[in-house]
Amino acid sequence: MNSSLEKYIFPVKSETDKKAFFTEKYTEEGHIPEMKGYGLALITSNGEAGEAVRKSLQQFHNQFRNIQIIDLGQIFNTDADTLHTICQELNELRMLPVLIGPELQSITQLSDRVSWNLYHVANRLEAFPESTDSTRCHIGYQRHFSTLEEIYNIEEHSYNSVSLGKMRTYPTLLEPILRDAQMLHIDLNCLRKSDAPNVGSALPTGLNAEDLCQLAKYAGLGDRLECLSVGVADPITEGSPEASIIAETLWYFAEGLNMNLSFQRKTWSWIMNLSGITSHRNGGFASGTQTAKPILPVPRTNTRAQSTTNCQIVWPDLWRACSMLTAESSPRLCPWNL
Repeated sequence: MNSSLEKYIFPVKSETDKKAFFTEKYTEEGHIPEMKGYGLALITSNGEAGEAVRKSLQQFHNQFRNIQIIDLGQIFNTDADTLHTICQELNELRMLPVLIGPELQSITQLSDRVSWNLYHVANRLEAFPESTDSTRCHIGYQRHFSTLEEIYNIEEHSYNSVSLGKMRTYPTLLEPILRDAQMLHIDLNCLRKSDAPNVGSALPTGLNAEDLCQLAKYAGLGDRLECLSVGVADPITEGSPEASIIAETLWYFAEGLNMNLSFQRKTWSWIMNLSGITSHRNGGFASGTQTAKPILPVPRTNTRAQSTTNCQIVWPDLWRACSMLTAESSPRLCPWNL
């Protein structure tokens, strides 16, 4: 299985990694490393940005005993067909692909092909503003760059989308939201200009580097993620702030993956049954046995898989009222079987 990847990627130059951040590397002197267990595989597009990120990663220590971190080198082509093949093979090997450089268009096409939901972190609704598909979610967008119709569309059809202002007002929303992501694409323009000065579309307002690292850690904690990608539209050179931020983001993503809670929906221990109150059949708030975060199961029309949304977003007042009820007056509690 590993050898078939050689058609799509080529090795990196062999260099000493003093702090051994990578468990294994695909170098010019060897073959593609054997992937024996759970972990992540870094693949970059052919260019200076990939090498700049690798240089920054070499400064970090690997503290993660539960996962493999493999550098699979660079990719020949970042079209949707190639990305699909690579992601499929790596997922079968229980490795999560981390792609540096693919364009959003390729990632969107890949998402459509495999019916994965796509979470896009950016400061604008540039990706799919006309879409009414609830599998498209936007994180960190700034409302003043959107029309009123776009805002209404997002709020009506994309429950897990969160604007920058809402993130600041309700910082606890992101963790349960990102738990549902299957593909996460990060555009560096989500960062404020002071943190990413070489990103042309960055704004004075936006996420800071710490916000992005925390977001990446939450993504690593999720149990549904199939692919993480970081778009690189502007030149990134060795030692640049952008290279350092991408590297730090990947480190925190690896930390989340290492301490993954393996939150399984079949471990939901109870719900507050709201049948007759909500429009969902047998609707209710579910809670995980490990995180205890309130979740609303949401059926998808274009796939058999059941997704979730953070019920604090959809019905905050209703959830707050239900949470305050006493045991005698609370709605019926019952097992949730999927």
